[in-house]
Amino acid sequence: MRYCHLDFIYNAVSNYYEIIDYVGKNKLILIPEFYEGLPVKKINLDAFKHDSKKVIILNNQIEMIHPFSSDMNDEIVIYQQESSNVIFDITPSMIIRKGLIKVIEDGVLYYALLSDGTANIIHSDILEFRFESLGRFGEQILIEEKIEEHSIVGIEHYAFMNVINLHAISIPKTVQWIGRKTFYNVEMLDEIFLQDSVKYVGYQAFSYCLNLKRVYLMSDQIELEDQVFENSYRAMLYFASSKRYMEITSDFNPDLLPVALGYEKDIIIDSVVYALLDDKTAVVNGLYTNDFIDLNLPDEVEGYKIVEIAPFAFYQEKLLQSIKMSNNITAINSSAFAESHIKKITLSNALRVIDDALFSGCIYLKSIVIHEGVEIIQEGAFQGCISLSQVKLPSSIVIINTSSFARDYRLKNINFPEGLEEIKPYAFSESNLKDIILPSTLNSIGEMSFGNITKIKKLSFGNDWININEGAFMGSKVMTCQVKEKEIKHFNDWLEKHIFNRINIKK
Repeated sequence: MRYCHLDFIYNAVSNYYEIIDYVGKNKLILIPEFYEGLPVKKINLDAFKHDSKKVIILNNQIEMIHPFSSDMNDEIVIYQQESSNVIFDITPSMIIRKGLIKVIEDGVLYYALLSDGTANIIHSDILEFRFESLGRFGEQILIEEKIEEHSIVGIEHYAFMNVINLHAISIPKTVQWIGRKTFYNVEMLDEIFLQDSVKYVGYQAFSYCLNLKRVYLMSDQIELEDQVFENSYRAMLYFASSKRYMEITSDFNPDLLPVALGYEKDIIIDSVVYALLDDKTAVVNGLYTNDFIDLNLPDEVEGYKIVEIAPFAFYQEKLLQSIKMSNNITAINSSAFAESHIKKITLSNALRVIDDALFSGCIYLKSIVIHEGVEIIQEGAFQGCISLSQVKLPSSIVIINTSSFARDYRLKNINFPEGLEEIKPYAFSESNLKDIILPSTLNSIGEMSFGNITKIKKLSFGNDWININEGAFMGSKVMTCQVKEKEIKHFNDWLEKHIFNRINIKK
């Protein structure tokens, strides 16, 4: 006969009960010792297979655990009491941790105390979402090195998984490992510092941490499983060792996050946060100020040459009014100024790429000069800059990428220099361009590249046989199209087929 009590479904077997199903949602599960006066002696692990991301604490009565009938996508972690004699049929979907003395909690965290004098953090109970007075959402946690004289050495699988309101956590020097999916989907976490004691970080441990910007890895022997930072796309990874002790591949870093080797320390000078590297270079990490600021980045700080700006360094920064940077800076990573209130910027002449979403949503930016040497404007670089009216492109530009200037409603004119080869989809969609004079080097115009533009007064093609997507001008009104005399028939056929407006064709 089957019984349901406190999320467990039991099966009665003569003088004991076995657990055959679990209908609760908790990730930390304490198996009861008795049910209706009889001991609970067996567990069927299929009871947990519908969501295998569990940590199970066994009681002393358990004698048998039935294995899974099929492999699980995620592991179940099982803690066995020190005096337990349970018989396991081990499967790849199980992790057994022996020597459990007891589980304790301090109001926020749950710890498993082990017989070897160590302890693991096995669960967090930070569920209440609250607003803090300084304008930040989320909780901050300081983990001590010991709990009841047990050194904290591990943070268990799934321990902080889906805790969306965790903003900051301090990990002590005693911690040696971080499990699988430990901080998975912790949306508010913006920085993590792993001491040199940490030698192992599990699969997807920091995946989908959508606000994670800086990750400091201090051990030169750390092992990172695959996809550790998957979809934590804002982060920059700082390794303390400059030795390439591990190959930086897409296995553990599928989003190819920017990596800096030889991290020494962070410093703050004139309200700017810098990361210093052992090759005497520095990376700009953001602002630390409560006042409006016009920023003039120097060539170097404390003898360290400033060469890079980290991704999202000034993201949504409302206090930054303008910035002028030296020509030492060779890379500005994605979204570094996105959605900030910046009004004016002087870029480094050493840049060769304007990265993804670099100025996306900068609603106060009115003009930009892109200097000679830049070859590519990446996806969404100036998307949604609704005040942007003046853009100067260099003769070195080769590719204008997807949505680069989309929804720039005040952008009326832009020069398209000889040498430009490709304009990708939606590049100038919903802008306000009036005269579009395309160079002879342009080979391709993508879908909706010039779509939904109210009135194009003049459209001129310089290339006889340019590849134009049939929806390149969809939703736009073209008043006059100018082409070479020998190609009027070619363009007339295309225009008649794909631009549904009355237009004038000029030789």
